[in-house]
Amino acid sequence: MLKSSLDQFFKCIDAVRAGEYWIDGQRTANVMQILQQLSQEDRSDTRNNYGLTDREMEVVRLVCEGLGNKEIADRLQIAGETVKRHMTNIFNKVGMSSRLELALFAIDHQLVERQ
Repeated sequence: MLKSSLDQFFKCIDAVRAGEYWIDGQRTANVMQILQQLSQEDRSDTRNNYGLTDREMEVVRLVCEGLGNKEIADRLQIAGETVKRHMTNIFNKVGMSSRLELALFAIDHQLVERQ
């Protein structure tokens, strides 16, 4: 099991060093291709908000708009530390570890409306 995890880790590092993205355990050079694949998949669980609070859902929406923590704090009129705490909670609830992964997850699971 450990060898498999290390193999995955090194594959991820190699992909990033090559200028590609590592999304959902896969190497990809084309984020648009991933977005198209996600939009074509079945969305049978669209009513699930994964335990996110209303405020966390607002933060997810703003992350998908491309806002950074400071911009989110300004927009929601909350402290930067509060945004960081929300981000930690969101990542823990949905099992993501980056803003890009979170945005792709939110789009795929229809947590945000497409614009």
